[in-house]
Amino acid sequence: MGLLGRLGGHGGEKGEPSGAQLLSPVSGPLVSLSQVDDPVFSTGAMGEGFAVRPEDEVVLSPVSGTVSVAGAPNFHAVDITGDGGVEVLVHVGVDTVEMGGRGFEVLVRPGQRVKAGQALLTFSRDLIARAGFDDVVIVSVPNSADLGGVHMLLDGHVDAGTPVARVGA
Repeated sequence: MGLLGRLGGHGGEKGEPSGAQLLSPVSGPLVSLSQVDDPVFSTGAMGEGFAVRPEDEVVLSPVSGTVSVAGAPNFHAVDITGDGGVEVLVHVGVDTVEMGGRGFEVLVRPGQRVKAGQALLTFSRDLIARAGFDDVVIVSVPNSADLGGVHMLLDGHVDAGTPVARVGA
């Protein structure tokens, strides 16, 4: 998916944890990546992260940074290089690449700066369901091992735009 080079981790001050906060891209119940029915994500091959069962159809950016991948042929996913070097992949659904972009509208383009909480794409939960796919929204950090892991701050139901995890020790 065109992932960028990896950068080193960050140090905290006064014993406080450091690293990028990850916002929930949609509202809904949080799901462990190990529970996602896609081995690329559930095995950690794309790094640590989390997933959300969406209750809405607008996907927000989990971080501020620069879009590195968006649009054809990846209408269902956006890759962002966050400020500080965290790589964040936001992926809507399991096997939704097979939909060829139908039901998705990408609102950003490669090279564009985005702010945490900014809309990245929209999708049709109905069309995904009718195609027989899972609409779970996945947030993975491919370079999480280099940055000290992804640490969950919340569990249960979350609102879009709420900090739910942080990257780093």
